[in-house]
Amino acid sequence: MRALRPAREPAQTARLLLRFRAGEEFRTDYNPNLALAPDGSGLIYHGPGANSPTQLWFRHWDQLQAQRLAQSEPESCCAVFSPSGDTVAYLSSPRQLHLMPLIGGVPTTLPDLGVSSVSDVGGGIDWGADGRLYAVGPEGLLRIDPVRRTKEVLARPDTARGQLLLLWPQLLPGGKAAIVSVLAKDAPSDPTRSSIGVANFATGRVETILQGIRAIYAPSGHLLVVGPAGVLRAVPFDVHALRPTGPPRDLPDTVAARFGNAIAGIVEIALDPKGTLAYTAGSEVSLQPAIVERSGASRLLGDSVKYSVVDGLAFSPDGKRLVMSVGGEGGAQMLYVEPARGGPRVRLTFDGSANSRPRWRPGTNEISYTSDRERVGSPGLRLYARDAGGQGAVRRIAIGDARAVGGHTWSPDGKWLVIRTDNQEPGAGDILAIRPGIDTVARVLVATAAEELAPEISPDGRWMVYTSNESGRRQVYVRPFPDAAEARYQISTAGGHEPEWSRDGRELFFLDDAQRMIAVPVTPGPIFQTGAPAVLFDASSFNTSVFHPQYAPTPDGRGFLMQRQQAGTAFGIVVVFNFLDELRRRMAAH
Repeated sequence: MRALRPAREPAQTARLLLRFRAGEEFRTDYNPNLALAPDGSGLIYHGPGANSPTQLWFRHWDQLQAQRLAQSEPESCCAVFSPSGDTVAYLSSPRQLHLMPLIGGVPTTLPDLGVSSVSDVGGGIDWGADGRLYAVGPEGLLRIDPVRRTKEVLARPDTARGQLLLLWPQLLPGGKAAIVSVLAKDAPSDPTRSSIGVANFATGRVETILQGIRAIYAPSGHLLVVGPAGVLRAVPFDVHALRPTGPPRDLPDTVAARFGNAIAGIVEIALDPKGTLAYTAGSEVSLQPAIVERSGASRLLGDSVKYSVVDGLAFSPDGKRLVMSVGGEGGAQMLYVEPARGGPRVRLTFDGSANSRPRWRPGTNEISYTSDRERVGSPGLRLYARDAGGQGAVRRIAIGDARAVGGHTWSPDGKWLVIRTDNQEPGAGDILAIRPGIDTVARVLVATAAEELAPEISPDGRWMVYTSNESGRRQVYVRPFPDAAEARYQISTAGGHEPEWSRDGRELFFLDDAQRMIAVPVTPGPIFQTGAPAVLFDASSFNTSVFHPQYAPTPDGRGFLMQRQQAGTAFGIVVVFNFLDELRRRMAAH
């Protein structure tokens, strides 16, 4: 008579906060980057780049030292493993999809298939058991054949029902539907309005089923849903009926939800087939306006109000006022005008949820800015203007081009408007110029297959500085203005972003890849000449962005208005081994 074997005891669950060696540290940004290997051997994360701020790294569970994936592109995001685990797919700017062997081999770059990339909105990708990739773009949910290099649109957001954009797809078992996040058309950056949807490939429709920022499917038959506060919840889910079958249950894990970049929160979470869960934990740092001297010494400005999101700031032409785009945690971004030396604020915007990147138009009392207040035909931002005192109506500025606006600036005389187009549409990150009231079609200044960002015009109106990643590394360049095709000068050598001119035009400032503030002497005149660059200070403790400047040189030329980061709980990676066993026990107890 055969003895009965006892049932397998559930494995013990263990929660660990990963630690990294110096030079291998985990870095966060506005795109998800965690990916767990399907064989349970480790995870991919964002760490320091060899020649860029960030790059992909792999951490083996059986090793203390992490490995930089040297063949990965800088400024990459949204990595995912192939089902076999030997290849990694990821996105890079602009709009490029790459396939990279995990060990050795030569990476492959697929043609532009309209996938949302790292710029502005990294939409996420998944790799199905059928060998095809599932990604998102302005068209909706895409299925990409990496062999044939073709795509098909599987589902589109229904704007008539208030759906604007789909993000973070995950293919469900059976391959006939996917879980996606759905941004609300009238409030895309409001996390309380974001929802979880099921994209049905047969119907091409997306049905919203739950409120939440992001969800992933667990093979135990549950959706793991992260809400605006970061609380992780489990929801029983029927993969055949494509609907929840029970109420959500809170789990003991709280996932970090980072806000900003005009979308409703970024969540990093991954689950491998072995039952290991990984996610980022921590609270958003707060930002406080500060005046930073050229030596790096800083003092807080005014009453030291703290913000969780700042997306652009600028001094008025006379230097007496400043405008900032700010938002509370999880809240909408709005513009405020205040005296430069501190005092009562005037709220400038009341509509939309992503009002950002303000600029003062010279010769006027108007502030121009990008906003989502009118979501018409595109998920991108448009350009608007309003009197700095808050009087009068908001007016839309025609830019002479159908694409959405990623950033803008004005010539010193206020006659030229310079536009950086949105990164998510064809012609990613081009630089255009138009004379409002004179031109009806914008003039192309710089348009390449690469991504051009952050244009700024010199105080004498002769030169335009900007950044480009055409060399494979983002650098700072200068061209004549408005005849940009006549010449080009490379300014940075160790990477560069966020260029700005001094008020007198005799210096150029930018941040290099080591997050140091660099000053380059400039000789004003018809011939562009520069002197030796100088390192001013370490800017790593201040708010920065590769897309547009997050600082402003002070009118007196003695320093910079910046946003000092006040640490909350540091972001880190939590790994939960044997998570599925614990999940089953918790759900069975209810």
